[in-house]
Amino acid sequence: DKQRFRIRVSPVDTNLLLREPGLSVVTTPMKCVTKLSHRSGAKLEAGADGEEDGEFDDFGQNGGSAKRKRDELEPLLDAQAIQIQQLRQANGQMLEELRSLKAMLSSCAVPPSAS
Repeated sequence: DKQRFRIRVSPVDTNLLLREPGLSVVTTPMKCVTKLSHRSGAKLEAGADGEEDGEFDDFGQNGGSAKRKRDELEPLLDAQAIQIQQLRQANGQMLEELRSLKAMLSSCAVPPSAS
């Protein structure tokens, strides 16, 4: 139950480690704690598609703050979606202009003269 572990960070190059022993660091003993969020059966049925308030429970947030966070981000995401659409349209227009310029250049190209 009380199994503890340490993390050692040191250079891969053993020669460097021998020259600079201060480059190797060992953490203090840590205990592994795993927290799993538990949802009630009623909440699971209500949020079966993952779109309910509890969708962020896996990240340790309660449902109210997750909904609040989602509500705060919604306008930003909508604005970014509009911006992406505008950029796609501009990109399409630029590609079309480049195609027409390329066609113009290839029709105006002078064949090399045989001198």
